[in-house]
Amino acid sequence: MVFLLVGSVIALHDTTKKTDLRQEKKYIEEAAFNNINNAFNNVYEEVISLNKEGNARIIQIRSLPFSYDFNKNSIILSQQIPIRLSVLDAYIDTLNVYRIFTGSGLTTDLNIVTGTLQNTAWDGGEDYPDFNYAILPQCLLYDVNADSTMVLRELEAGQFGCEKGFNYTDLNIIDINISIDSSLCTAGSHLGTLELTGLSKPYPEYRITVNETNPSYPITGGGKLEYYGHFDPESYGPGEDWFTIKCNTGGSEEPWLRVKLGMESANDPFPFVAKNFIPAQPVDIDLNMVFDTKVDLFYFTGFSISVNKVNFPIKRTT
Repeated sequence: MVFLLVGSVIALHDTTKKTDLRQEKKYIEEAAFNNINNAFNNVYEEVISLNKEGNARIIQIRSLPFSYDFNKNSIILSQQIPIRLSVLDAYIDTLNVYRIFTGSGLTTDLNIVTGTLQNTAWDGGEDYPDFNYAILPQCLLYDVNADSTMVLRELEAGQFGCEKGFNYTDLNIIDINISIDSSLCTAGSHLGTLELTGLSKPYPEYRITVNETNPSYPITGGGKLEYYGHFDPESYGPGEDWFTIKCNTGGSEEPWLRVKLGMESANDPFPFVAKNFIPAQPVDIDLNMVFDTKVDLFYFTGFSISVNKVNFPIKRTT
């Protein structure tokens, strides 16, 4: 009887010890996962995700080659075309310095490996790579580059976190504000043809406003010109102009700015392209898009993260 009692006590102690060990192991694994998760999220929020508010957003915008804003179901992108190369250089430097900082062994138990786009100064293959930013769930890709263009492309399902692909019926309004200084055209400038579609809902609405920054050289008559209407993104094929501003320099007329909503080429079916043909005469553009659905995520696709904890089979990557 005593032997059975002692055996039961020993068995109970062994079971309790195993339970304690399992609980301790679970606690250690949860702590390791939280450690990895916190490190990953810190980098993600500082560099990749641009869905910021307040001071965090203000600080983040300082290093970007453009500015942006969110308002529930709308997003505003503001850019000069062409972007000053010094701004792109500074942005590339910021990304790569941060990459080195995060991978410099700040902790002894975490391995943090990051990567980003580089130029020739950072052993990259080109001076100015394209920087892409995905807008989700609307499935749009904003392309920032050293060329004299501002481009927004549609994403297909499976690209950069896009689930269903872009649907232009989700776009309610696209509001384009252009600021120009026509005094740069020595012999004056004028507006080209704006192709109107005469459509109505459910097609998206466009609003385009041209603002004169130098009232001494008005091309709009009153310093401001506005157009609005509805458009079919699929009705404009490659080579078709939508809206142009032309510059007359010394009697020779040249295209200055071209804006298009619609198919630009077979590989870029929609929705927005703005091109400056006279890089020495920069143009400022604000692009405001209003959707049916909320913009959940606006993120930089050109920065990768991998975090794992030493001696633990746990890893989190982009």
